[in-house]
Amino acid sequence: MYRVLVVDDEKMIRMGIKNGLPWESLGIDEVYAAASAREALEIIEAHHPQIMVTDISMTEMTGLDLIERIREKDQDMRILVLTGYDRFDYARQCLQMRVQNFLLKPIDEQVLMENIKKEIQALEDIRLKEEASRRQKRTEGFGQQVELERYMRRLVHAGQ
Repeated sequence: MYRVLVVDDEKMIRMGIKNGLPWESLGIDEVYAAASAREALEIIEAHHPQIMVTDISMTEMTGLDLIERIREKDQDMRILVLTGYDRFDYARQCLQMRVQNFLLKPIDEQVLMENIKKEIQALEDIRLKEEASRRQKRTEGFGQQVELERYMRRLVHAGQ
């Protein structure tokens, strides 16, 4: 199960997303909400969500500044940007910061759900690849151990 953080200074949007989606059926067991980038950073530090949905235009610190701060420490967080501004420079900055998608408000609930499903699938794919890599390394380690034991036996038997 995964954790999601919703960041938006507009309470109606933030709570609408947090309370309006069938999170459990999406594979999400924890949903956090932050009204500011500063609050979001505190939640990230404490709870380590794997997915973040954030607005760009917020007081104190923009969503882009928030993403930049996150990317300094966490290259793997899946990030979806929601914005009411259809500006190419925002989209370009998001691409440069490895944001998974740039979505315009108002967002259709189904579109948001599909994007979250896509990010969950990406996280699952990563988890499965890492698991397969660990299994392969264990198998290789076991093979090396068997080969070392054979070599040691040959040395022992040759010395007798």
